[in-house]
Amino acid sequence: MAPVPAPHGEPQVYFSPIKTQWENPTDILSILMIIGGDVVQRAIAQLAGPGPGPLSFTPVAFSFGWVAYALNALLSAVGDGRLLPSPESDAILVNAQNGYLSKVKSWPLSRLIRDHKPQFDTEERDQRQTLDSNVGGRSRNSRASESNKSTSSGSRRSPISWISHTCKSLRIRSTSTHDTTSEANNTISQNGLHITFYDTLPDKCIGSPDGDWVYYLSLLVITTQLVISIVPVVLHGNWMILIITAGGTVLALCGGALPQWQAEKWKARELHKDEIVCLTGGNGSQSVMVITSKYKEHASNSLRLADLANGRDARLRSTEWATIALFILWLVLLLTVEGLEADAWYSLALGALGMIQNVVVAGAERSPGALGFHLERRVHVHDEKVFKSLQKAEKIQRGAGISLIPVFFPGGLRPDEKRWLEESQAEYAANDVAARNSSASVPKVERLPSTTTLVVPSGAVSMNGYESRNRGEGPSLSKFSTDGSVRSSMTG
Repeated sequence: MAPVPAPHGEPQVYFSPIKTQWENPTDILSILMIIGGDVVQRAIAQLAGPGPGPLSFTPVAFSFGWVAYALNALLSAVGDGRLLPSPESDAILVNAQNGYLSKVKSWPLSRLIRDHKPQFDTEERDQRQTLDSNVGGRSRNSRASESNKSTSSGSRRSPISWISHTCKSLRIRSTSTHDTTSEANNTISQNGLHITFYDTLPDKCIGSPDGDWVYYLSLLVITTQLVISIVPVVLHGNWMILIITAGGTVLALCGGALPQWQAEKWKARELHKDEIVCLTGGNGSQSVMVITSKYKEHASNSLRLADLANGRDARLRSTEWATIALFILWLVLLLTVEGLEADAWYSLALGALGMIQNVVVAGAERSPGALGFHLERRVHVHDEKVFKSLQKAEKIQRGAGISLIPVFFPGGLRPDEKRWLEESQAEYAANDVAARNSSASVPKVERLPSTTTLVVPSGAVSMNGYESRNRGEGPSLSKFSTDGSVRSSMTG
């Protein structure tokens, strides 16, 4: 049946629903609750795991996208069993000790590579600024000399031509000064290859993030949401906004506190020997991170980055039941929001505030320590030519440059580059042979049985690299116990 048109002269019939919607936008809330699930997943991935200091929860604020995320998490839990999203960018890890190459499938490692910004050393930056200032000074001097030559002949020009030429000279000088200053301030070249060397801190393990502005901003947003939800209680006695906000916050914190988040982010074995790895975006990338991890005996060691890059499976059976329960509770919250009849603008504002926090957290650049990687910068090398950068890196750390040649030069090398590679490999092989021969020539010291007493004539006696001589007259005997101590009186 066709709708009956409103009588002429009564426009309020058409505007009344619109007015009601703007006064209390309840319909839009239920629609907004089911969008933005991928943003929520990335925000949890950024903050999941143990928090800094005594904090150990994931402060992702309640927002519109949580219902959609709950459904996606349920599908992943009963499907491939993963909670973390796939890495957003392609990256590779190269083991500098054996040249083994693997694709980075770890979320925190991919974010570490994405957020890495190379920085020049102080000496290198000073040299670069000096070079830029010298080049800029020569350029200004040449332009000034040309201007002076033109000015000297300005007496033969008309006044209008001389004024035009003078203004043009001033404009050129101002532009050259601005360009030189900007080049000096821009310390990072956009050409060539940057290779930065890092050492892992021995007193901090990988997987324990530091607090940063992203983490504490999230705590502030959650607190602000709860404070705003109290306003309808004070003004109108409406407790529903507070109940919805508090319930959504509790469900959000529970969703980020699932144990599989921590297990999946940092699933890797501990170090059993020193490890040197290179992280880069691949061929065409302008940055490489070389990270050295030292093995410590009889101590808690850091994680193997080569293992972490593989993104090992860490599914837990409890995750399936937890995601089912959370999805049901989110549906209950969605039905509660749908039945809201007053003060819907507060819920809309709270959801928008939470969505802003989710977007900021999901895309924010963070320091290595905030991501869970505690690194100490050692040195940085750079050259406009990629192969020269690899040569510089090889001088600092064996294997750091040679292992990256297949990545940046998949089509082969020039004759001079091949010659350098062959000479380096030959030198390493000779050094390894010499090291094995020297270690094999060192005699092994065997401990004597506890019942054995060794009797030697007096004179020069060498033990453990120390020489002692009997200064007495006539023959004498020296007895050594099994621990190497001298029983008779000897000097030395």
